[in-house]
Amino acid sequence: MFKIKFNLLAIALFVAFFVAVGESRAEESNGGKFRVMTFNLLVNLPNDSGLPNWSVRRFGIKDAISRAKPDLIGWQEPLASQVRWLAQELPQYASIPLESLQTDAAVFYDPEKFEVLDWSWFTLSTTPERPMSRGWGNLLPRIQVHVKFRIKATGQLFYFLNTHFDNTSPFQVHAANYVIPVVEKLAAELPVVYTGDFNSKPESEAYKILAEGIDGGGFHLNNVFDVAKEKEVWQDESGDIDYDFDSRIDHIWTAGGEFGCDKWVVDVHKHEGAYPSDHFAIFADMVFPRAEEPDATDEDF
Repeated sequence: MFKIKFNLLAIALFVAFFVAVGESRAEESNGGKFRVMTFNLLVNLPNDSGLPNWSVRRFGIKDAISRAKPDLIGWQEPLASQVRWLAQELPQYASIPLESLQTDAAVFYDPEKFEVLDWSWFTLSTTPERPMSRGWGNLLPRIQVHVKFRIKATGQLFYFLNTHFDNTSPFQVHAANYVIPVVEKLAAELPVVYTGDFNSKPESEAYKILAEGIDGGGFHLNNVFDVAKEKEVWQDESGDIDYDFDSRIDHIWTAGGEFGCDKWVVDVHKHEGAYPSDHFAIFADMVFPRAEEPDATDEDF
């Protein structure tokens, strides 16, 4: 009897060992698995947005992060004061130091998993070299942030981009045409993850430029929604929302490698009976491609 039990235990340990080895090799064959979120949290407005004041709804924003526990977050619309509050309440994250700006597009990341090697930002306008300039019909300046990360566990490098296209027309089309060659240049070097509020539904002209390339050909982005193995809507017990996937204007794109996506999620939870923003948090469980560190010396981007 003892011998039988011993043999069964040995077999179980043998199987567990090879399963672990297989999983380890699978991890080595890709660049890692990370949860990436994009979230327009709504700028801190006076009480004219139809939603509770920021002093109330900010706790719903925090709850959304606590539920999802993302590794990387691309925020849209936060003021410096909102970034500071989130950084204080979410100490597990580090942030790109854009606090001196009316940020519009901020980045949070898990410092236990990622190291920042470089970062930059520019304005989406006819004069991107001029900070906080405008030019395509928008009343407020819109920016794009680029961060060059190193994954600490593997040493792999990648770019994380975050942006906010204005909701006025023809801003989205002009911005899409502008960013495509910008992302193409980065993607020729390293894998790219690109989050943002693009204010562009899948049926829109701007979306088609991003997804199909300029004039419908050439370099284009890939939406993780399209390759997600699972798609979920997270909501509270009321279950009173029928989410329309075709109405998405917040997106997570990739370029420069074959990314996978195990799950795509939109979180439509309310906080104290109201939504914490006029946008929903969207996140994806992404499988990063394996990419070797380039031999070339790092240059500004």
